[in-house]
Amino acid sequence: IKEYTSINPDIECIHLETDNKLITALYRPPSGNKKQFIKTLEDICNTGNNKQHFLVGDFNIDISSKEFEPILNKGVLPTCNKYTRISNTSKSIIDNIFTSIKNTKSYIIPCSISDHFPIISESPTKNEITKKTNGDYIREYTATI
Repeated sequence: IKEYTSINPDIECIHLETDNKLITALYRPPSGNKKQFIKTLEDICNTGNNKQHFLVGDFNIDISSKEFEPILNKGVLPTCNKYTRISNTSKSIIDNIFTSIKNTKSYIIPCSISDHFPIISESPTKNEITKKTNGDYIREYTATI
């Protein structure tokens, strides 16, 4: 996956890989080639090695666009369906978190620092830890990403 960590006129991306997750942070410059960007996303989705995958960032392509269909066909779905960029003249969903994990929720944080709203995500993935304390078993669950 290192071969996809790059900066070029069409895409900027960096990857974080753990034992069972692959997180790719992306930015598509507004002047970047959309078809090349989507092709790169497809290639990244094909290299996930059955890991839980997150594609996060500013895609500069509205989610309602049919251009995302090749990504959706890979089983990587957007988690955000509310406006992430609002200006005086337009509203769009160009920032998102795509993932292969079902039931992942996203939350938009309204702020005035930028014309884009930050997004956070909550995944149902859990690690179970069983401990024995005073003869009783205790299960602790921690959400991970």
